[in-house]
Amino acid sequence: MQTVNISLPDPLKQFVDGQVAQGRYSSASDYVRELIRADEKRNAEETLEAASQPQR
Repeated sequence: MQTVNISLPDPLKQFVDGQVAQGRYSSASDYVRELIRADEKRNAEETLEAASQPQR
């Protein structure tokens, strides 16, 4: 697994830490991975939707 470092403004860091503290995620890395997976899924759905639209 590769490592990526990101910088967040304090309010975003506090939000991520809050998500972890609530037990929703085991770490900030888990939270970011989930966001990326959700974005990948959204992009795939948009691609499928665009492909199913009739060509003009």
